[in-house]
Amino acid sequence: MRAGYVASADDPLTIIMLAAGRDPLSSSSQPRPPPRARVAAWVDEHNHTRRHSSIGMISPMDYELAHQTDPDTEDLDTEVA
Repeated sequence: MRAGYVASADDPLTIIMLAAGRDPLSSSSQPRPPPRARVAAWVDEHNHTRRHSSIGMISPMDYELAHQTDPDTEDLDTEVA
């Protein structure tokens, strides 16, 4: 972006750049992925890759798999209301 440029919601260039998924204040010419894709990537990284200190420095998916009960070994005497 040109030096000293201030993005405005009324500016046609800003509107075009936002519609194309680009940050009008960024100097990068690469378009940003849509917000849904960015959120989905964050959720995927947060749940599958990122380690959490509160559960022993493993990912939530690894924690879930380690603590998952086997339906074949569950007590079959419990009634379902």
